[in-house]
Amino acid sequence: MGKPARARRRDRRRPHRVRAVAMSLMTAWLRGLIGFAMNDKQISELDPGIRDVVVRLNAEGFHTTDSGDGVSKPADWYESGEAIPFPHVVAVLSSSFTRQASAVDLCMEAGRMRDVCGPDWDVECSWSTEGRQWVLFASRRSAQSPPPLLQP
Repeated sequence: MGKPARARRRDRRRPHRVRAVAMSLMTAWLRGLIGFAMNDKQISELDPGIRDVVVRLNAEGFHTTDSGDGVSKPADWYESGEAIPFPHVVAVLSSSFTRQASAVDLCMEAGRMRDVCGPDWDVECSWSTEGRQWVLFASRRSAQSPPPLLQP
């Protein structure tokens, strides 16, 4: 005896779900391999002191959305809080990664971002409720400041 009609319909829908998940994972994997291409205009608009780091991050598959070197903006931008007064880069994780990510995956991505930026960088990970996505914030410590965990 065959399956009831409801079970047959449910079985037919499952391959589409599996295919959709497989495609989103493949897209995330390809972005990691290929990276995000930046054109010459985008690269030239970056602050000179952070340009190389941003280009490397995008080449490694991070989707950067904001950056600054902490010195290239007008002084009144720093005073008003419009610009951040230290080197930083913000990257968002793709929605396909976010849906599948565990806490360990997020820690691994933060570590990978730090490896690309360099040993004197710190990376924080947070959830953006507005954008419903994970955000990585990398900042370079100054030579005189201790690592974040050692601050009083």
